[in-house]
Amino acid sequence: MFNRILVAINGTAQCDKVLQLAMKVAQSGSRIHVVCVISAEYCAPDVASQDASPAARSEQLRAEDIIANARYLLTTQSIENITTVIEGVPEQAIAAHARDLDCDLIVMGHHHLSTFERVTGNSVAYSVLESSPCPILIEVG
Repeated sequence: MFNRILVAINGTAQCDKVLQLAMKVAQSGSRIHVVCVISAEYCAPDVASQDASPAARSEQLRAEDIIANARYLLTTQSIENITTVIEGVPEQAIAAHARDLDCDLIVMGHHHLSTFERVTGNSVAYSVLESSPCPILIEVG
């Protein structure tokens, strides 16, 4: 039923739960696409841009580490996977990437917002839900 699953992670403690949930719904022949989104101002995909901005280098290395850990976990479970660091506003980048890959499902986490956070805007999960091209499975942390 779900052949192309997009998993959006960001390095929080909830990442393992999100990956475990995706593995539960993956079937034989499913491919899991794992993404970690970096804001455009911190994206440094090449050495020259990483050298120009220590903050961007740190963020890029952190995202690559998050992705490498996910790849390792999925590979040790013999689950076909593709891992990518993508750039942009998280809610927009996740929905666009799912659309580009023609995904059947998005799996991501959600944490409860404080009163202030609810007043100032929606969560990433809620915003993805509003623009998603496919169903979303949310791990509530």
